[in-house]
Amino acid sequence: MSTKTSAPPVKWSQRKDVVYLSIDVQDAEQPQVKLDSDDKHGKVSFKGKAKSHATGPELHEYSLDLELNGPIDPKQSKISVSGRQVLLCLKKTQEGHWPRLLAQSGKTPANITVDWDRWVDEDEEDEVKGKEPDLAGMQDFSNFDTSQFDVTGDNEDSDDEDLPGLES
Repeated sequence: MSTKTSAPPVKWSQRKDVVYLSIDVQDAEQPQVKLDSDDKHGKVSFKGKAKSHATGPELHEYSLDLELNGPIDPKQSKISVSGRQVLLCLKKTQEGHWPRLLAQSGKTPANITVDWDRWVDEDEEDEVKGKEPDLAGMQDFSNFDTSQFDVTGDNEDSDDEDLPGLES
């Protein structure tokens, strides 16, 4: 196992009242997430051992310390750990969009990117309100309906037809 500590890949997006952080680690073993805040900046710390999407099954040690662009409410924020990622929903103490994730201006570190799957423009935010996932039940799969998925492979599909031979 590698003893070098790396910064994990992080994706972020925001709404006027929350910031979403997705720490991209597979099967994190006992991840430690610490949220803190003062009047000016929120702070996120992450430590854990996890698999890398890029290098396969070997465990790597990850560490992350972020000073955010604005204050957060750690008690109202949520943390969800899944097999693919650690997802944070950080509650802002003051509504409004931040110009960037980090307090420090300049070039964003290479491991931090925008999460375009969750991104919503400021002027479109009211339209998607209510369509966001409920993070409170993220790990509760007891009501997950698998009957809509055909796992038998008996369905006919045009992709299953034999392809014609190559012409020479």
